[in-house]
Amino acid sequence: MKEESDDKPLVSRLKRGDKKAFEEIFRKYREKVYYFAIRYYNSPEDAENVVQDVFIKIWDERAGLKEELSLNNYIYTITKNHLFNIQRKKINEKAYREYITGHLTQSTNLENELIYADLKEKIDKVIDDLPAQRRKVFQLGNIEGFSNKEVAALLSLSVRTIEVHKSLAIKTVKLALKKILN
Repeated sequence: MKEESDDKPLVSRLKRGDKKAFEEIFRKYREKVYYFAIRYYNSPEDAENVVQDVFIKIWDERAGLKEELSLNNYIYTITKNHLFNIQRKKINEKAYREYITGHLTQSTNLENELIYADLKEKIDKVIDDLPAQRRKVFQLGNIEGFSNKEVAALLSLSVRTIEVHKSLAIKTVKLALKKILN
């Protein structure tokens, strides 16, 4: 209790903007704030930053201080709240980073899907524009996976005719792809 009664004149002077009173309060409570902060952070630099932030807040809010309240408890509360705010901010930043990363991945996937769909549509158009026999040979052999011999049997054509149709269809698709991609 002695400590609290010693603080009342300091708080009164601080409220009036007395820098010497602020310096006394800083010297008196600096280590308490530092050791409280160091328990949350293993970094002396981070703990020092907390000390600075807490005392800046005390200076900025000096006019609203109540002389009858415990300065020790007030400083402890400010420090605790500041540490919690830092922790909350870190959690929010982490969640935000995860959200952005996921969103970018989704955007990239969506963009890739759109590019793929557009490219597929253009290739399908090229295939649809092939002569009917060549289109059938290409679809059966290259899309459905039948061998040249199987396609020849299905269409009642020679294997050599199937090879020629396939070759011409592939050349047409490759040429169209070159144009599309350039």
